[in-house]
This record gives sequence, C-alpha cells and structure tokens, in this order.
Amino acid sequence: MPLYDFVCGSCGHQFEALLRGGEQVSSCPRCQATDPQRQISNFAVSSASTRKASFAKARAASLPELRDKEMAHQEYIAKHHH
Repeated sequence: MPLYDFVCGSCGHQFEALLRGGEQVSSCPRCQATDPQRQISNFAVSSASTRKASFAKARAASLPELRDKEMAHQEYIAKHHH
C-alpha cells in the first residue's frame, strides 16, 4: 500500500496518507480544507522501521487532540456526576 506525502494549500500542513487503489485524499486533517496537493517523491521505501516511524509520527500528531477529548470527558463527568 503506497504512502503519499501531501501539503495543504490553505494552511501549509504537511501530512502523509496511506491510499489504496483509486482512493483520494479529500481534505486536510488539520483545517479540513479541500485542497491538499500530493508531493512528488523521489523514491519510496517500505520497511518495518519506516512504518514504525510513520506510526509514531502520526500518534505524536494526534496526542493533543486525545488530551483535549480526555479533558472534555473529565469536565463532563465532574459537572454531571455529583
């Protein structure tokens, strides 16, 4: 499965997407703009270490969102469960 690099035309966010078959990236994961541009790759290497690095990078990028969700959940519990 090919991993492609994209850059958002609106906010400049750079991200990777795993695309199967004829799939397309529809929006930027940061700002939801619908104009991501696929970047030209010189070569592609797929190995256990590159996959592990890609997953680690994606997880690190999602941590702030996960923290926000957890904080919102804790606030909800505090307000609604006396």
